[in-house]
Amino acid sequence: MSSILITGASGGIGAAIAQHAARAGYDVGIHFRADAAGARQVEQSVVTLGQRAAVLQGDVTNADDVDRIFAEHIAAFGSPTAVINNAGVVPPRGRPLADATPQEIAQVISVNVTGAIYVARQAVRTMSQQRGGH
Repeated sequence: MSSILITGASGGIGAAIAQHAARAGYDVGIHFRADAAGARQVEQSVVTLGQRAAVLQGDVTNADDVDRIFAEHIAAFGSPTAVINNAGVVPPRGRPLADATPQEIAQVISVNVTGAIYVARQAVRTMSQQRGGH
């Protein structure tokens, strides 16, 4: 059985990927950080398409959360056969970069770089044949 874990899947591109994956026959791990309602809507669309879904809450900037997200996915479906590292944030909307605060810039780096690396690291740990993946 094939499963896919998609970070940032509660809306937008991540939700569209989840629906496409379900149409292709994948069970879907739907990760979200804050939009539980959006994640539940995506879950319903995956189930309506005939696949299983698991809603996985966590913050990709927290390595322990990323480990737990993968553990919950594995508990639901086994090791993922694919991971889409989609979670991300954009600089402040409607304002030029010149007006971004140091905190806003740090958040963009934390989610888009550090978070992406945490997810990629755990994907390798989980999916690598050398580490017991398939």
